[in-house]
Amino acid sequence: MLRVLQDVCAGHAVLAMDLQGRIVAVSDAALILTGYASEELIGRPLSELYTVEDEHVGLPAQILRDVARQGSRQVETWRRRKDGSRYPVSLLLVRTLDAHGAPVGIVEFARDLSDPDMPLLQLRRDVAAAAVLEHIAEVCHESTTLRQALSASLPILCRHLGWPVGHAYAVTRAATVHSLDIWHLESEERFGWFRETTAATPGCPQGCVVADAVGGRRPIWLGRPVSEPRFRRGTRAPGSVSLTSGFLFPVTAASEVVAVIECFSDAPTAGEERSLSLMSTVGHQIGLVALRERANRALRRSEARYAGIVRMSAECIVSVDADLRIVIFNPSAEATFGFRADEVLGQPFSRLLPEGEPTPFPREASSESRGRTGPGPRALTALRFRRKDGSVFHGEASVSAWEADGGPISTVVLRDVTKRWRAERDLRALSDTGSVFAHAIDLIETMEGVAGVIRAHLADIGLVLLVDDMEGRTQLFVAEEPGHVELTVVATPDELDALLRKVLATGEVAIGGTDEQTPLRLRVGLDGSRGKDVITAHSWLFAPIRAAGRSHGVLGFVSLLPELRYGAGDVTVAEELARRTALAIEAVDLYRRFERSAHIQDEVLAMVAHDLGRPASSVAMVLDRLLRYPRGDDRRHRSRGYLEGMRRSASQMKRLIDDLLDVRRIETGRFTVEPSRQALSPIVDAAVEQVRLAEERSDVTIAVDVPPELQARSDAQRIIQLLSNLLGNALRFSPSGGTVAIRAHRDADTVVCAVRDEGPGIEPERLPTLFDRFAARGGPRAHGTGLGLTIAREIAAAHGGRIWVDTQVGRGSTFCFSLPDRAP
Repeated sequence: MLRVLQDVCAGHAVLAMDLQGRIVAVSDAALILTGYASEELIGRPLSELYTVEDEHVGLPAQILRDVARQGSRQVETWRRRKDGSRYPVSLLLVRTLDAHGAPVGIVEFARDLSDPDMPLLQLRRDVAAAAVLEHIAEVCHESTTLRQALSASLPILCRHLGWPVGHAYAVTRAATVHSLDIWHLESEERFGWFRETTAATPGCPQGCVVADAVGGRRPIWLGRPVSEPRFRRGTRAPGSVSLTSGFLFPVTAASEVVAVIECFSDAPTAGEERSLSLMSTVGHQIGLVALRERANRALRRSEARYAGIVRMSAECIVSVDADLRIVIFNPSAEATFGFRADEVLGQPFSRLLPEGEPTPFPREASSESRGRTGPGPRALTALRFRRKDGSVFHGEASVSAWEADGGPISTVVLRDVTKRWRAERDLRALSDTGSVFAHAIDLIETMEGVAGVIRAHLADIGLVLLVDDMEGRTQLFVAEEPGHVELTVVATPDELDALLRKVLATGEVAIGGTDEQTPLRLRVGLDGSRGKDVITAHSWLFAPIRAAGRSHGVLGFVSLLPELRYGAGDVTVAEELARRTALAIEAVDLYRRFERSAHIQDEVLAMVAHDLGRPASSVAMVLDRLLRYPRGDDRRHRSRGYLEGMRRSASQMKRLIDDLLDVRRIETGRFTVEPSRQALSPIVDAAVEQVRLAEERSDVTIAVDVPPELQARSDAQRIIQLLSNLLGNALRFSPSGGTVAIRAHRDADTVVCAVRDEGPGIEPERLPTLFDRFAARGGPRAHGTGLGLTIAREIAAAHGGRIWVDTQVGRGSTFCFSLPDRAP
């Protein structure tokens, strides 16, 4: 079909498209005209061949809608080739139907009007349209308001295009319309009635042609306005003069209609799509002025708001130019810094900073950095600032930058945070002293730590003077300023000595500075020299170290620079530090006493163990020798009972001594085991033999069920000790004729050993503390130190295992312990 149309319509470029405007077929002439290859056009929307201006006013979509509604549409406009060049074109678009009469697509016939055969009249129209656009662009560039642009553009539009009547409406954001009283009348005599009629027809109600232009946001052509029902003013025309043609087009700013221009004539005029397209472009051009006017108004409002914020802000606002010279200094900055604005405007920003303090700006002004702006507000920066009187305060600053007419401007917004800084500093000091006091064992290290905390957070020199009331000795601990001057306090001058003694005597805080009648002087070594020089402290504070009515010494805070000056706000933290220091001194004293007591206890325990252990061992040796008499010897028969009792007593005495020594090792962390993998059965047998010798209970049976092949990682002597404790308890609490059972088995990688008796069991309320020291089980046969189960628990834990008990009152108890058998 395309081939047939191409042959019939020679001289036309033919394109076929679907109902959505996407190209499905292209003739050879269309490829030559557009400059595209066939595969580059197939599937693309036809709108891409239109100019930007036509796309902006929605002409391609409107043409498709008209063809779908009317069946065809003829248009003269401009098209765009592949290389970007433009060419005038005459278009005829026809809707195609299928066999059932349903629309299936659209065929476009395009003729290049740039051909030499194009009518001269069309060329003249194009030249006139270009002149209109150029002239209107000039006046819009020079206009600052929408009214100015409309007043200048309306006569140009009417004169160039030959329209005798022109008028402009304003459209508010609420879509209400009112006359701007901007007119172009070729003849007041002929058309003055129209102005009067328009003035007498206020507003534009729904259904009015002006309202349609606003709502549709597109040009509207009127063939005979006086017969158009939507044109409310046409019926009032005098009989001698009538309007025979006209058009209206909206002035758009972005997507909003801000004005409507209407032009009329009393001569018949044919409506052309080219003219309406031109009017849309003119409306867009004038709308740019409205956007610029709004931006200027917003800028002025912003500047006014900024100026008001700067004046009213409670925060200091200081702006600098590219050379970091002050250009804005608001009233809050005047109140904070003590300068009047006229004293600092034009001055470098460094005048507001202490010597050596960095500026809050990203970099100093330079030939490379001028004209650049920062990336927006920077994070808050903590800095020090200097007032007019030389005092220094801590501030929190946020910096932003922008480009102004005169170059880059940087603004710093800051607030005085000295109070907050002091509070945070005091909290850090108290926190750090807490860490020092947490390890308060050695007095010298603790006091040096306190002096260091004072120096780190609160002073240039930190002093701690300790006084021993009993011996009258004093100790001075000093933390010095580590800067460019090394300060070493080598002596306490008379002034300092007198001041410290006064604080000690009165128990009151002393505070002062260089404006006092008697300044405080320190004798120090400068730069490590051996000579003694005297420097003057600018501010100082001394707080007594007291606790429970006792004076321990004095805390000293010394400032060597005028920017750190002590006041009433520093007294509270000084007193709190002094109180904590006093508590730390007492804690160290208590620790010393405890250490001395523990040392004495260790000495007594060692002495008792030594003095009791040797005679007990000697007794045991003598008894062993006496018990070796031959069986027939009468001396053995007469003395055996006594000798056996004496040997058991000696064994119990040695066991008590060993328990005491083991408990002491547990307390001091010196309780250790040396496990190795070995058979468990010989260890159990040795424990049973040891208990049989020590306990006089031949009426109780000991049953052992330990597989000979069962092995475990254990310290043999310690496991014998553990089992002896458990077996001894089991024998003592078992009834006559009872049985104590010892069983052992493997459970995965753990060996579990259990000792069961048939005694009275253990009450539930005693179980939580059963393994604590001296928690004896009680009963008629209870004796010993009450340390056996405690030691048993520690032996099991030292092997990496644990110990527990299963018991029921009246039905005996089973004590179990585990020994991990994993590879070391």
